[in-house]
Amino acid sequence: MWSNNQKDKNGGYVSIGFATDIGNVRERNEDSLWFASDEEEAICMVADGVGGSQGGEFASAAAVKAAERYWKKSQGLSGLKRIFEEAHAEIRSFVQETKKKAGSTLSVLFCKGDEYSVAHAGDSRVYRVSKKPFAKIELLTQDDTWVAKRVREGVITAQAAADHPKRHTLTNCLGGFKDCGVFEKTGRIDVNDVFLLCTDGLYNYVGEAELKNVLGKCVQAQKTTDELLRLALSRGGKDNISVIVAKF
Repeated sequence: MWSNNQKDKNGGYVSIGFATDIGNVRERNEDSLWFASDEEEAICMVADGVGGSQGGEFASAAAVKAAERYWKKSQGLSGLKRIFEEAHAEIRSFVQETKKKAGSTLSVLFCKGDEYSVAHAGDSRVYRVSKKPFAKIELLTQDDTWVAKRVREGVITAQAAADHPKRHTLTNCLGGFKDCGVFEKTGRIDVNDVFLLCTDGLYNYVGEAELKNVLGKCVQAQKTTDELLRLALSRGGKDNISVIVAKF
């Protein structure tokens, strides 16, 4: 665990903290995360591998490698889909060659100046907490799961989805299907905005109201990250847990 404080060209700062943990039950950590920043831009990503037997680890690592290539080429806000295309192709090739099951979620936050862009596939999440005029939490991604789709369609209620046996069934991810759709969202960054990227190992144990409370009090990104990880572990932590907090 460590944090990064980077001054941007307008004199502001972005503080980034992260943590990833195997959890209390799993034998391996199939999550991956990564971030980078300079004076003008910042990128953060979390990926949750699925497949087991090292397939999930390979898939989430492939997503990180694709993001690193993207960053080095400085493609800006317009090229985020390229990360997904490259990682998806690499994972599909791995599946065909090894006959192993492999796939990964991927949620990416890219910031430049006072603009942000989110690109996403799977059920990891990106949240934004704005402190103007009071703390408000906004989910910037949509879950690509069987139950989330049915909730959006009005077929089942959010209450029924919470305990539904198919609540973890993905309908879209890197490598897991022939094609991978990419959800995108853009917006503007306000002073003191806090962004959270996390895998389901966090939000399954820490609800949205509590996330808003913790992130709304964020002063140092790494301390907030550590607090969120501690909460998830103390409540069972049956899955891998990955968290990135970026405070502007």
